[in-house]
Amino acid sequence: MTTAVPSSPTERPSHSMATPDRGESGAGSVSSPDVKRWWAAYAVLPSGLARDVTFAVSGGRFVAVTPDTVAGNATTLPGVVLPGLANAHSPTFHPALRGPPPDAPATSRT
Repeated sequence: MTTAVPSSPTERPSHSMATPDRGESGAGSVSSPDVKRWWAAYAVLPSGLARDVTFAVSGGRFVAVTPDTVAGNATTLPGVVLPGLANAHSPTFHPALRGPPPDAPATSRT
C-alpha cells in the first residue's frame, strides 16, 4: 500500500494498494535527490501494523509511505514507528496549573 500525502491542508491523503517499483533503495516510486528516506521494521499505518516500511519525505512533508520494502540506503529507525505526529508537547502551562508559589506576595494570589 502506498500512501500519497495531500498537497494542501484541505486535501485528504489517498491510499492506494498499488505496488510501486521498490528497487534497492526501498523508496517506492518516489525518486528525487531532495527526497529523504527512512525505513522501519514495523510501523502503525491507517491500515494497521505494517512491516518493512519506507517513509519518503520532501520539503518536510511525507510524499510516500510504502510497506514491504527493503531498507536499502534509507536511514533505519528503531522500534515501532507511528508516522506523522508532531511534537505538540509544551510545558509552558504547568506554572499556571500549580498556582503561585507559597512565598509569593498576597497581591499576586487570585
